[in-house]
Amino acid sequence: MMEVGRVVKMKKIILFLMLGIFLISPASAEIQTLGVFEQNTDINLIQICGTCTFNNITAVLFPNSTIAVSNLAMERDGTFYNHTFTNTSSLGEYIVNGFGDLGGTDTAWSYTFKVTSFGTTLENSGVVYGVLLLIFFFMDLIIFYLISRLDKENFRDDQGIFVGISIQKYLRVILIGVSYGLILLTLNLMNATANTSSQISQFSGIIGGIFQAMLSAAWIWTFIIVIWLAVMGWKDGDFVNQMKKKLKELEEMN
Repeated sequence: MMEVGRVVKMKKIILFLMLGIFLISPASAEIQTLGVFEQNTDINLIQICGTCTFNNITAVLFPNSTIAVSNLAMERDGTFYNHTFTNTSSLGEYIVNGFGDLGGTDTAWSYTFKVTSFGTTLENSGVVYGVLLLIFFFMDLIIFYLISRLDKENFRDDQGIFVGISIQKYLRVILIGVSYGLILLTLNLMNATANTSSQISQFSGIIGGIFQAMLSAAWIWTFIIVIWLAVMGWKDGDFVNQMKKKLKELEEMN
């Protein structure tokens, strides 16, 4: 009996949840969004109805819920209705409420639109990409600064005679190689960030093309860095051998 009671109770809970979802879904489906727009630009508030003779806007609400405009008749062009809204100085989400005589019956409708500084919105992934992009950008700057400050050649005296090997010049070449990889990562993050925003997505193709070209040439860059280090090592080895030879000659003379 206990098991039967639990089963009946569970069925009632499931039925209640299904009924709740059924009732909530149509109400949620009525609310739509017009999109994202730039601050201080005119926005066409539109509505389409094939069986309406009119559509009116009852109110446009600012993001702080105060009324921007109310009781406006929308201009009609066949089945298309429009009203140009000009007061978009406030940032945030606006609500548009209205009604039309759908099939001869007054029917309410509602939708929202968002106003941002540049007419764009970043998803959570876009924010993450943006933060990572800033980090890699500063890393690029640090790398380029170090490259400009490190020694390019070996130590020499005032007369230009070799007096010692500079380890910094090897580190400089290594950083030049690393900078290529950082630039690739930066371009990839720029491309990902552009794809998260509709207003700058057109740049993703250009950035993506540059990234692919540089990625294809990465092995060539790596080969150049390896050869560069090898040539420097060979030259420094030759310098060291010459120094040893001169020291040996001096010892023999003494």
